[in-house]
Amino acid sequence: MKERRTWKAVRTGILAGILALLSGTPPSEAASWRIVGERGCSGGTAETVSLALAAGTPCIAFPDGERDGRATVLRFKGKDWGPVGERGFTPGPADRLGLAADGGTLYAACLDWTAGRTVRVFRFGGTAWEPVGEEGFSGERAGDPVLVVSGGVPWLAFTGGRFSSALTVMRFGGTSWERVGGEDFPGRGITGPSLAVGEDGLPRVAFTDGQNGLRLTVMRFDGDSWRPVGRRGFSAGEAYDPVLVLKDGVPWVAFTDGAADMGATVMRFDGTGWGVVGERGFSPGQADLLRLAVYGGVPYAAFTDFGNRRRATVMRFAWGCWEAVGQEGFSGGPVSWAGLDIALARGGLYAAFPDEADGLRATVMRFGGGHRGWLRPENRDRRGGNPGGAVP
Repeated sequence: MKERRTWKAVRTGILAGILALLSGTPPSEAASWRIVGERGCSGGTAETVSLALAAGTPCIAFPDGERDGRATVLRFKGKDWGPVGERGFTPGPADRLGLAADGGTLYAACLDWTAGRTVRVFRFGGTAWEPVGEEGFSGERAGDPVLVVSGGVPWLAFTGGRFSSALTVMRFGGTSWERVGGEDFPGRGITGPSLAVGEDGLPRVAFTDGQNGLRLTVMRFDGDSWRPVGRRGFSAGEAYDPVLVLKDGVPWVAFTDGAADMGATVMRFDGTGWGVVGERGFSPGQADLLRLAVYGGVPYAAFTDFGNRRRATVMRFAWGCWEAVGQEGFSGGPVSWAGLDIALARGGLYAAFPDEADGLRATVMRFGGGHRGWLRPENRDRRGGNPGGAVP
């Protein structure tokens, strides 16, 4: 393993040098992770950070240590970061806080411990954060909320709450939250849900399936009921904290792979079954807090990298193998236990995290350099292999 990694590092270095020569840019400037605004932009502590691009502009949400853990959202204004609405806008500490964008409109979801651990959803209306739907719609003792906004419609998945199923998916119908699938979402022992909504307007959900040996299951709502995508429990071993992405109708999923020494694995559904993208457990070491983005058919995976002292690493699958985007372990220090997030669009690749080297304050970085146009997503391996991919 060590020899393989050494050769991969050498090959990556050679490629970087060639790209720098082609672009006329010195190798040190060819491509790197650079801080967006100032390091520690949150001001106070931010034990978790959620990142979204609102009309291409990076925004972050975090439990604000200077506001007793209530939610704050910041937007990058070109040179520095400024608050979106009031800092600390939630009634109490914001647990499991997530941020989503629909065009330029921002939404946030969290668990509200002041109301029995119910799920709260908010929308920024231009001047202030407004609740979406009635208070307490999830019921008490909910967990693991995941918010997605598609076509102006908010969707939500969570565990526990008022319903008998281990997992609930809901859709906001304009005035109230409506349960998707009625009472028949199958299974118990579901953890770590991830939600995605396709262009067909139908949701898919991935989770660690306690009924199938803690293996990975993905299910799709067909308009009447929930049905498995492929077979239930399709991963080779236990799968933790899955992240589901739908791109051009194709489901991709990343997870910490118990069958590969807790390394990162990405799989893709080909219409009949799930196949591994590249090699299982491709990360340098154990991978936690996986995040996944797909651009131009190229998957990008971010994770807390135990092979690099718990620092942040981003890798992409191009030319038939997984390669680091920039330097492995590029964050200034270890990443907090639940904080890493990435967002990717034509404007660039961004990563946000609470930096333990900076007192758990939030930092946002962007990957870019002199060869941004190299290997654009439409360029593909002429040998019929996988698509290449430059950071857009």
